[in-house]
Amino acid sequence: MMFLSLPLFGCATTQQIQSLQSQTQQALQKAEAALKEAQGAKESCTSGADQAAASAQRAEGAAKSAEMSAVAAERSANKAEAMADKAEAIFMKKMKK
Repeated sequence: MMFLSLPLFGCATTQQIQSLQSQTQQALQKAEAALKEAQGAKESCTSGADQAAASAQRAEGAAKSAEMSAVAAERSANKAEAMADKAEAIFMKKMKK
């Protein structure tokens, strides 16, 4: 479209061409900077997501470990209660004699 307008309005001056080139170069530099910033943000998000997934996995492992510990503690408590009942029965039997 720019090329079509030049013949209609006459030739562009060297200064106008240089100005357009300068503006184009600045726009390209801004676009490259924005692209680099977007890539950095993407890498940061990816890293954050990876860390969150790893943390979730560790939390799940810890929850399973805690559940296993609770089951073991309950078994130990039941065993201790049974032993206490047995000891009480023995004591009561000895007291009757």
